[in-house]
Amino acid sequence: MTDRSAARIAKMSAEDPTLDSRFANAEQVSSRLLNPVEREQPKKEKVVRLTVSMPESDQRLVNELRVLMTGQDGVQLNASQVVRAAVRALRQRSDSEIRKAAAAIE
Repeated sequence: MTDRSAARIAKMSAEDPTLDSRFANAEQVSSRLLNPVEREQPKKEKVVRLTVSMPESDQRLVNELRVLMTGQDGVQLNASQVVRAAVRALRQRSDSEIRKAAAAIE
């Protein structure tokens, strides 16, 4: 801050005592916004490409789920997102339920 700026701030602070705290808050906010070290960005998980094969009947099920999972904005999930949601839902099942589901696969 230059001497001239400091003099202006001192004059304005004398006229309005709340300005000191407002300037201090503004400096804290601006330093946090301008300092990229303090802003922690969550690391994105690496996305791997996976090719799977499935019967056409299972592909139809994926498409049915895409329609079912359409958001309020009308945007459908892609097939990868449906499979990821299904994998997470399956992992919430018990081990015996997962084995039973695996046994039912053709």
